[in-house]
Amino acid sequence: MPRILANLQHPNIAHFIDGGLSADGQPFLAMEYVEGERIDRWCETRRLPLNARIRLFLKVCAAVEHAHQRLVIHRDLKPANILVRADGEPKLLDFGIARLATGDAHTADPTATAHRALTLAYASPEHVEGRPLSTAADVWSLGVVLYELVAGVRPHHGVEAGHLLPGAIVSGEIRPPSASARHAPSPDAGVGRIPADVDAIVLKALRRDPGDRYPSVAALADELRRFLDSRPVSARRGQHLYRLRRFAWRHRWRVGAACRNCATRTCSAKSPRRGSSKCCASSTAACSRWRPPSRWAGSGSPRWKRWPRR
Repeated sequence: MPRILANLQHPNIAHFIDGGLSADGQPFLAMEYVEGERIDRWCETRRLPLNARIRLFLKVCAAVEHAHQRLVIHRDLKPANILVRADGEPKLLDFGIARLATGDAHTADPTATAHRALTLAYASPEHVEGRPLSTAADVWSLGVVLYELVAGVRPHHGVEAGHLLPGAIVSGEIRPPSASARHAPSPDAGVGRIPADVDAIVLKALRRDPGDRYPSVAALADELRRFLDSRPVSARRGQHLYRLRRFAWRHRWRVGAACRNCATRTCSAKSPRRGSSKCCASSTAACSRWRPPSRWAGSGSPRWKRWPRR
């Protein structure tokens, strides 16, 4: 394993320095020292908006995907193992319980043992049940981290005490982040209103069956980029109206200009009629004043407003 970790050369992964056995026979790993703040607190103290948190999270996804490409499963992804430096760059830490994976993301982990080292609140159902692990376990853990970054609480925040948490994780029943955001310990812990697209992305990453989740961390990251670009996300399975809304928001300035031109031409065609000049001026002025509502920004399902009337 030390030789494998030495090959993880990524700007968002703490560099491996040394590893082996100590004088008393205890295994050890020496990693780069990172001075920073855990990712959830870093976002909270700076009151980062939704899109900024997702862009920061994408850098973490790139680090995890780099490890997966070298057949390494982290198995303990959580905010405490993701520190953000003063310059805003995240660093992934603690590969102490990492294991090798096979080339197939859904094939059993050949190094699995009876001993399970995990952080329960971020462990996947298969990890809790002691089943063989794959890279899908890291997809689940990243889903929990993303849930916490946007909602301010973890998926099973109400049952984390005692013996109830393992059963809640294994059950696969998870509320959308938007429904849990009101339980955040502070207003800055989450992002407030959470779009339906983000709800769908997080819930797909947290599906109970590993085969129903995103097939890779790269697929999860690609879905988040589609959201940032105002493109339809596959997790929504939206119909034509949903896709039309995303298209209209993505090209909102062109749509607004087209509507203005259409209104101007319509008024011009009616110019011989009595009172048409007043109508044309009113419609043109309304179009020129129209701007996309700011609350549409980042929304998974924008709502259309009627044109201003005189």
